[in-house]
Amino acid sequence: WYEAEEWCLNNGMTMPTMYEMCPSWDGNIGTGKCPELSGIDSYFVWSATIYPDYSEYAFYVILSDGTVPTFRRDSRDPSAFCR
Repeated sequence: WYEAEEWCLNNGMTMPTMYEMCPSWDGNIGTGKCPELSGIDSYFVWSATIYPDYSEYAFYVILSDGTVPTFRRDSRDPSAFCR
């Protein structure tokens, strides 16, 4: 997450929030929670939205099916997603 955020900033962009990426997102994790990005690729991409109960985690989107899980922000995976 930190490297993805830095990559976006170094390229004149920012990481979008979950609501910017997925306007219909209901705030929960699960399969198909981001239909706006479902089916566009096979990457896993970070959002700027931090998981509220555990600040060391952030939400990301699995682009193949729009699944929204969380992952530790100190991980190098998923990939950067910038706007």
